Amino acid sequence: MEDRQISIGVFIDGGYYAKVDEELKKALGMQVDLNSLLFFIREQISTKYVLAFPDCQITECHYFRGRYRVNDAQNKHILYVERKFEDTLIENDVVFHYKHLREVQKNGQAVVIEKGIDVWYALETYELALIRKFDFVILITG
Repeated sequence: MEDRQISIGVFIDGGYYAKVDEELKKALGMQVDLNSLLFFIREQISTKYVLAFPDCQITECHYFRGRYRVNDAQNKHILYVERKFEDTLIENDVVFHYKHLREVQKNGQAVVIEKGIDVWYALETYELALIRKFDFVILITG
């Protein structure tokens, strides 16, 4: 077994992550534990590729999501929840990437538009994979 650092890049589609988290909460009353998820990723790579677990390190983790402007988040009473989740991202050394959400009226209903995040997610992942030369790139997306 080779003794070298294995570099893992993790890229999270925040919209997908939020949907999974929401469904898990509805079905089982639980939430995704980000720290455990990142540990699981390292563990699976270590096991599947017969690598020493301590050598498998997530060297970068990025989270992409649309987000309300501060006044909108305050009015929707989600500002605290959003910032609390950001604390979790920070505690796990996750780099977050945000673009503002827009609401438009469609057939009398407010529709939230998340524009450009998917393209940014894809291009940033591709660019960083080339520049950083990760041994593994993990995409968490739907």
